[in-house]
Amino acid sequence: MLTPPRTDQEMLDLLLSVARTDVRIRAVWLSGSRVDPAATQDRFNDFDVIYLVDGLPSMVQDDSWLEPFGPPLIVQRPDDWFNHPYDLTSHSNFAYLMYFPDGQRIDLTLIALEHIQSVLNDSEPEPRRILLDKEGILGLNDVPAGQFGRVFPPGEREFADTCNEFWWLSLSAAKGIERGEVLSAKTLIERYQLDMLLQVLAWKAGVERGFPLACGKFFKYLPRLLKPEDERRLMGVLAPHQRGGQWPQLLEMGVFFSEAVNEVAAALALRYDAAQTGEVLLELERLRSGPGSP
Repeated sequence: MLTPPRTDQEMLDLLLSVARTDVRIRAVWLSGSRVDPAATQDRFNDFDVIYLVDGLPSMVQDDSWLEPFGPPLIVQRPDDWFNHPYDLTSHSNFAYLMYFPDGQRIDLTLIALEHIQSVLNDSEPEPRRILLDKEGILGLNDVPAGQFGRVFPPGEREFADTCNEFWWLSLSAAKGIERGEVLSAKTLIERYQLDMLLQVLAWKAGVERGFPLACGKFFKYLPRLLKPEDERRLMGVLAPHQRGGQWPQLLEMGVFFSEAVNEVAAALALRYDAAQTGEVLLELERLRSGPGSP
């Protein structure tokens, strides 16, 4: 049964309650789309939260302090990956990405108190709203949106190298197409060459609108900054115009992946959480059906 969704205020109260109760958490701020008026505001907004902590190793070595948030549907620890395992004795930043059964998501990052100067000295900080400051840290203030993901006019070398990369990748992708190496061609075009196109379009929008231009992370605001014809052409490159056109592909990919990974796990005697996969696929179906669906 679908868990009734907690309200945004309930989530904020919970985040602050955990912070006030745990003496290791010295400050809290909200970042990301919830403090950016230009961002899309809907039911998919995450809670991008930073806990500034004293005693970070103790928190990552025993994360039972996360229990008040409730059991997540799925959690990811991107700083502790198979090819770059996290040193549990270090004081490096550590993130928990948590998606809960009620559809709420918390992207929670721990930053060690001794690293506060690197936060304060960031020349292009992400927007933030201070929610709690037990220390009274000098300089830890709100940061308005529009400072992060800004595009500036390119220098000669940057512009030349960007153009060079685009055309070099064009030739490499063409080779893949002629060979029938579809995956190679799509990777070159959609992962690498596209970045060059977006950068040039951002520069063009900057010329038309003025620099610096706030395009956001991963150029997410760029489409709305382009002239209508440029936006249509970009969308034609990226995806079908129909909003729902990608759902069948996404769900089919999920089922395909599930079947394949189960076969691999069985063949190699590897543990695999098939139940969680089923829950995620159900969540995708629920999201596809729209808000309020059972």
